[in-house]
Amino acid sequence: MTSEYQIALDELNSAIERILSFLGKHQEQEDYCLDNSASFSSDQDNKTIWVASGKTYEQIPIDNILYFESDNQYTIIHVVNEEDTFERYTSKGLKVWDKKLRSHHFCRIHRKYLVNVNHVSKYQKGEGGIVILTNGKHLNVSKAGKERFLKRIGMK
Repeated sequence: MTSEYQIALDELNSAIERILSFLGKHQEQEDYCLDNSASFSSDQDNKTIWVASGKTYEQIPIDNILYFESDNQYTIIHVVNEEDTFERYTSKGLKVWDKKLRSHHFCRIHRKYLVNVNHVSKYQKGEGGIVILTNGKHLNVSKAGKERFLKRIGMK
């Protein structure tokens, strides 16, 4: 390889390193923002979560959350209040919510669902079973989720 090509290759490698460094710092900042897009409210003794919604943040009481639903790269939070039910989207995965809310009457009943057991009105037996929420919504329970759910409600 001639020195002319070696210089061009060195310049290219240097440019690639600068770009990767820039992207790495940018990704760290983006990850930090995403990690903080939904979090607990410290002033309410962890009775609420904050969820980013466009250019605003919304405070949601944990007791009003019916369930969390995994939807590809997002999690849908299904919420009930005095007037109606509504949904909010967050970039945090269901695993994160499961870890944070395990002590708040939430149970992972399926790879797709994390349910607030205080909003479960019935459980239909089956291979995995089905939970019926207070709003009438039916959610499938996996075999592994069945064991966790029955332990959580004191039936095992």
